[in-house]
Amino acid sequence: MNKDLYQKTKDIWIAEKCAALSVRWAEELQCALVISKKLMRFHQWWPLKVYSSLSNAKKTRPVFSLRYRGQEVGEIIGGDKPFFNITLTCETNNRKSFGLITKSTKFDKPKPLWNGSEASKFRKQFKDFDSKFKVEKMKSDEAWLQAIVFETMFNNPDAGYHACQPVLFHRFPFQCPVPISANKGVPKKSRGNIDILARRGQGDLPPKKWT
Repeated sequence: MNKDLYQKTKDIWIAEKCAALSVRWAEELQCALVISKKLMRFHQWWPLKVYSSLSNAKKTRPVFSLRYRGQEVGEIIGGDKPFFNITLTCETNNRKSFGLITKSTKFDKPKPLWNGSEASKFRKQFKDFDSKFKVEKMKSDEAWLQAIVFETMFNNPDAGYHACQPVLFHRFPFQCPVPISANKGVPKKSRGNIDILARRGQGDLPPKKWT
């Protein structure tokens, strides 16, 4: 690492008391995990994947990001009977990126159930689309690449990620908040996120399949 960047990062870390903030986030994440475990009683169907984040996980009813090849296409609202939600943004992006008509549920009362018929039709659209997927359809190459890295870590131990596994929120990948942002190439005092947080040290244990 460039020594100047290291020193700048270290200076911000000390001056802004980032260690204390990181501890607070870790404690919030632990509390959110206890709550969310009780409200995660839902299945994720291929080819859709479920992601999480600290801000959404610590809500009274945790919200989980539903993604197709890394791009958010809807949400699951946790609960004893999980609900399915399509935001206006997801409706627009699903149409532009994949040509799929997925009507927003913004005004639906109550929201459709995740294991109900409406959600089933939604999942089928992506399952059918995936069978004829074309690379040029992707809206975000970065999100797609992240999805590929996650998939490879879980399912292909010979692809260069030996003993390296993603850190999960219960069973889902999540964005880990950090008190210093570097998305402009230099450190600054601002909330950032690590999109793929991973750890080493599992030796020769085979990775758990991401299902």
